[in-house]
Amino acid sequence: MRTYKRKTENGTIPPEVIRQGVQKILEGGKFATVAREMHIPRSTLKRYTQKFLTEGGTSTNDVSEVPLENFIPR
Repeated sequence: MRTYKRKTENGTIPPEVIRQGVQKILEGGKFATVAREMHIPRSTLKRYTQKFLTEGGTSTNDVSEVPLENFIPR
């Protein structure tokens, strides 16, 4: 396809931005507010926060220690 145009923005959020969003949620931010500020879909932010918490993360210090591979969009 020589003139392909991307039709969605799915999968274009950098892992660093998702990591920062998860950190803000764990610091006490609301999902809707943080999602709007960081331009991340609320459902995506919620999914990555739940994934972080189910893998044993509890504090905001843990977010920076998690490898970026865990925050790559599917």
